Amino acid sequence: MTIFAAGCVIYRRSGSGVELLIIHRDRYDDWTLPKGKRDEGETDLECAKREVFEETGFTGVVGEELPSSEYSVRPKKSKKGDKRVPKIVRWWLMEMTGGTFEPNEEVDSIQWVSPSKAGELLTYQRDQDLLLGIDFAELEQSFN
Repeated sequence: MTIFAAGCVIYRRSGSGVELLIIHRDRYDDWTLPKGKRDEGETDLECAKREVFEETGFTGVVGEELPSSEYSVRPKKSKKGDKRVPKIVRWWLMEMTGGTFEPNEEVDSIQWVSPSKAGELLTYQRDQDLLLGIDFAELEQSFN
């Protein structure tokens, strides 16, 4: 059984350049990027946009697709010794265009930070690696 999920690297324009959104999940005490499991009948892109809105309250314009992340997880409701299963997460860039964050049962806080600061704060190497493949200088130029 493979778990399929999708999410977005959300950015916004600021006076100092591009800022990225990172989220904190109290349940895991981690800093990560908004993503979640695909619902039945939903496309990966629909999933990514829904998860972003559910976790952050933000909407945006979806840009290019980024490389997928693949790793293994222990399914919910499994026991410590249970076998891990593969998880594949598809990612897109998204420029935030609206919305307001309110803490919720999944995400208790957010930060807008520079790409380099995001790389320092993200808990998982796979999230840090995802950012390495994005040309933030090109994104900043497109604002001018």
